[in-house]
Amino acid sequence: MTQFTRDPIPDLVIWELSTRAEKRSIESFYYLRAEKDVTEGVIVAQYFPGENVVYLDAYDVEGDFSILLNEDMVDFTRPVDFYIDDELLSLNVKPDLELIEKTTAERGDPNYRFEAELYYSQLKKMLERN
Repeated sequence: MTQFTRDPIPDLVIWELSTRAEKRSIESFYYLRAEKDVTEGVIVAQYFPGENVVYLDAYDVEGDFSILLNEDMVDFTRPVDFYIDDELLSLNVKPDLELIEKTTAERGDPNYRFEAELYYSQLKKMLERN
């Protein structure tokens, strides 16, 4: 077991929503979150912290979901470039104290403390306006 190290925030996450644990009360999977009734589709998320870039793709997802960000993933003092289904959206993302408290309490693990949450549906709407 010593050859393995825990990576609580992997740079690439692929979430097949049909594989959710029924009795699990937490709605998040690493740094992605979807309500329990969202049970179809695949979400692919990847971030590049040095570049302040996040890729987010949804395939046949029935419902909305969000991506959670923290200072280990992005630099909140600079704009973050989001590639949403291959379209670019640059945003200034601000930390949210209530979310920090909520996500810290949710899992009791400081590695899963997040400062910002962005919903896929909102990101798509912003892209449409550009």
